[in-house]
Amino acid sequence: MAAEVRVELSGVIADWDNDGLFESTESMDGDVLSLIWNRGSEPEQETTPSGSLTIQVADPNGDYIPDSTHSGKFGANNVKSGRSVVARVSHGGTTYSVFRGVIERISTKKDAAGFQSATLFCLDETEELSRTSISFPLSEGSGDVGLNTSGRPIKGVTAGGSTGVIAQILNASSFSSTRRALSEPGASTFDNWWQYETFARNALNEVEEHERGRVFMNGVGNIVFHSSTHTQGSTNLATFNANFDNLSFSQSNRDVINRTLVTVHDREQSLSGGVLGAANPSNLPSIGNGSVFTTRIIFETFPVDAVIVPLAEADSTRGISAVGAGGTSYTGANVTVAGTWLGASALRLKISNNSGETITIQVPELATDTSQAIPIEGTRLSDNKMTTTDQSISSIGIYGPRMSSFDYPFFANLNKGVNRATDIVNEQSTAHAQGIRLLLSGSDSDLITQMLTRELDDRIAVNSTAFKFSNRPFYITAGEWELEQGHLITTFTLGDAT
Repeated sequence: MAAEVRVELSGVIADWDNDGLFESTESMDGDVLSLIWNRGSEPEQETTPSGSLTIQVADPNGDYIPDSTHSGKFGANNVKSGRSVVARVSHGGTTYSVFRGVIERISTKKDAAGFQSATLFCLDETEELSRTSISFPLSEGSGDVGLNTSGRPIKGVTAGGSTGVIAQILNASSFSSTRRALSEPGASTFDNWWQYETFARNALNEVEEHERGRVFMNGVGNIVFHSSTHTQGSTNLATFNANFDNLSFSQSNRDVINRTLVTVHDREQSLSGGVLGAANPSNLPSIGNGSVFTTRIIFETFPVDAVIVPLAEADSTRGISAVGAGGTSYTGANVTVAGTWLGASALRLKISNNSGETITIQVPELATDTSQAIPIEGTRLSDNKMTTTDQSISSIGIYGPRMSSFDYPFFANLNKGVNRATDIVNEQSTAHAQGIRLLLSGSDSDLITQMLTRELDDRIAVNSTAFKFSNRPFYITAGEWELEQGHLITTFTLGDAT
């Protein structure tokens, strides 16, 4: 009888003591009953969600009861949601990192037979980016009568690369610079790009939508970017013949698009100046000596091209008048003003008082049109929307009109809109096979290696006599792996690469 082919646990570890290390004393390997991990997107999902890991463990001694003071294994009060977790498995002498993330939920139960267990549900660290707000660009400057342009939208930047949009998002999120795989520059250039108090994950979703690519976290824990051209290669990385357990697919006209409406935003044609926003001095308290007061001026929804950070001046006409209790007016030598750009859509105004006494802020004496406010002047970019369409007459004749509209706020070139409309119609005007699922059961060592090696967007070939597939090319859009008692089952969701 042939020996059983197994996949072993090689480090399912949570950072229970929250010291930033995954130590062997924190391993759950001896308790794990099953692991299920997945990542990728299903056909109905336009962007890539966070990957997940579900760990089921035996818990006869109550070591996994959250916030328990009696966990002899991991220390009192150490078991709780929010802890970082990694999962590694091994096969054939090779160790595979399959997941890195954070425990979102711990649930425990004891059944009628007295068996006690716990389930840990985890999401990869892209979920943490869903809770991290960013503004970009961020740029701080002192008061100046000249225009400050350092915080305007960045221009002509690609999605990937070390200085691309994704890298800027991760930098603003303080995500590790060593855990990134962003070498593909991307096929699209962002003509203007900025963010204001946007969750980082949402900003990454916008990159996926503009590029029509993928941003995800792999098993090692790296943020990976695949451009829109990643799946266009001609090399199959694996071939599956009769070594799969199940193959299913359907064809639907649900995703057929034969008429598109694409909008881009030209922000270069004109600039309008004047007052961009204002801070009402009635809302500003007195500022004690040695203190700093901060307020925020929001420029609504339009991006700003340049601002004038007001000066602290005596009898200022467009700056800030800082007056002491005795009537002394203080200038920038004693009262300084700094403005921090917040994603080209707002300004954080910081007033520092080093005058030696408490000061109050007064409105500009000659700013009659804004007599109740401290004005922030500058120039803003226009938003000239340009819309283009494309259609497939032959597809409309078969399926009827199926229209969809797309808005790309960071594209400013009409030709990009024209090309995008054409690409969408060319790709989606006919019904394709979708929801294709390839079920693999790890009974063969070489097959298991493929099950653990293949990654999202890898191109594979499938042969099936029943479905008349002869080296039919697909690419992997999602994967789910289930490991129980050494036996691995994998389901790949596939996209049609023909």
